[in-house]
Amino acid sequence: MKIRRFFAKDMRTALNEVSRELGSDAAILSSRRVDDGIELLAAQDYEPGILEAMTEPAAERQKSERKSESKIEREEEKPRPSRFATEVNAEEKQVLQLDWGNDPGLKAIKDEMRVLRSLMEEQLQGLAWKEMQQRKPIKSLLTKRLSLLDLSPRLRDHYANSDGTDPANALANALAAITRDIKHSDDPMMEKGGVYAMVGPTGVGKTTTVAKLAAHFALKHGAKHVALISTDGFRIGAHDQLATYARLIGCAIRTADTPSALHDALDAFVDKRLILIDTAGMSQRDTRLTEQLHLLSHSRYPIKLTLVLSACAQRAVLLEALRHFGQFPLHSTILTKLDEATSLGAALSCLLESQVPLAASCDGQRVPEDIRVLRGAQLVDRALKLAEHYRESVDEWLLANELKVGAHAGI
Repeated sequence: MKIRRFFAKDMRTALNEVSRELGSDAAILSSRRVDDGIELLAAQDYEPGILEAMTEPAAERQKSERKSESKIEREEEKPRPSRFATEVNAEEKQVLQLDWGNDPGLKAIKDEMRVLRSLMEEQLQGLAWKEMQQRKPIKSLLTKRLSLLDLSPRLRDHYANSDGTDPANALANALAAITRDIKHSDDPMMEKGGVYAMVGPTGVGKTTTVAKLAAHFALKHGAKHVALISTDGFRIGAHDQLATYARLIGCAIRTADTPSALHDALDAFVDKRLILIDTAGMSQRDTRLTEQLHLLSHSRYPIKLTLVLSACAQRAVLLEALRHFGQFPLHSTILTKLDEATSLGAALSCLLESQVPLAASCDGQRVPEDIRVLRGAQLVDRALKLAEHYRESVDEWLLANELKVGAHAGI
């Protein structure tokens, strides 16, 4: 290791001399002010252990010197630094930040440290997964079985803690807990009626769902007790589609493109037992969404917001829809396209995490046959059958990566 001492009138000149004489890989061991300027102690071709041993005494020495200077300053009045000295200090700090913060060697070291940290975390996660398999074999088995359902990692970890004397009993308890935690709507929408607005993202089947609910109610109580309102003025042919359904069912229908038109339509249908409002499909990121939800939730009539979601959507999409459409209280939700889904894990995760009651489920295009009230046990059973058909094996590497390394000791 080569150590040299440098003297210069300011920090910029001293750093340039160090870089010119020893190269950009040189390490600054210490720096201090002297009468003529700045004194730097720099090292080249150093070993990290030796460098640490040399810098520790220097650091302690500087600490004791600072304490002594502080004591002297309390005893004597310290003169105020000149404007020139203040500017010099600021300039030196800027030089240090520019020279060392953008140094290619330091950036390379940071990148290597980032890669090493990622590799260590992956190794620790793998060790945590192996330790779980050894210490808690039933929990690890439940984790793998529940992963076939495609539940969210948080829910999977929660239900994997279910008690059981053997794996089969523990799995039965976990599935029973999932069934119990799915919340259902007690509102008899298809029996007694009410005023309901179907809201949700584009393409989830709101118009078809409205037609199924209207036809189902009309078959039981008569079409004269049903009324439809279309507020979808954005999609081409949206009103015509709903009007066709209304003509086939034999119920009344109105178009409401403005808030006043919606209130007029509700006044006209005040004698109806079931009023269904088909809203315009909007992205959960649409800026007009809040305005639409505010209009529906602040009407003088008790409009119940029903969120329509597709069972085929990804978990992140469903959660974002729930977050944005849930700006105002949601009465319930309806799952559509169950017949097209290859997994119900995302839908189950959203129902369990949001606790929005499930009112009905749709599993086809037929009106009104393909709408029914599925209970938790039926949804879980359907999810298991889909998992057996479409999911072949469990990726244990992904399960290990989803484990929290910080929780390793608690496994």
